Amino acid sequence: MPRLRNWVHVMKIAVASTDGQKVDQHFGHAQHFFVYEILDGMAMMEGARKVQPYCNPDPLHNFADARLAPILEMLSDCRALYVAKIGDAPKKALENAGIATTQCSAFVQEILQTITGGSICKSPPNTSSSATPSA
Repeated sequence: MPRLRNWVHVMKIAVASTDGQKVDQHFGHAQHFFVYEILDGMAMMEGARKVQPYCNPDPLHNFADARLAPILEMLSDCRALYVAKIGDAPKKALENAGIATTQCSAFVQEILQTITGGSICKSPPNTSSSATPSA
């Protein structure tokens, strides 16, 4: 079957990372997720999305179900989430929402290169100046 050359594929992935460079955060401890948009084989960082961590600081490690819903909403446009660790309950909730989860310890660049075949932009282009033509 011939490959469609004009087909445009858009997908977003999220990464639990402290610095945007390496997957190094447990899902429940993450205070933000870095989101990357993959458009027709190229990846570009969209930005970091701040969330209230799913796990609360209680020594009994009680989970805050009220905090899971906003995280699911925040990641609802993502197809995949890469985390260092994730518990069964949030993993099931994410997968029920259509977000595939992967536990790993990898550099974000390696993940993006695997998905795209090597095309990565570090940040989105500056569109604010292009919206207004210069005189």
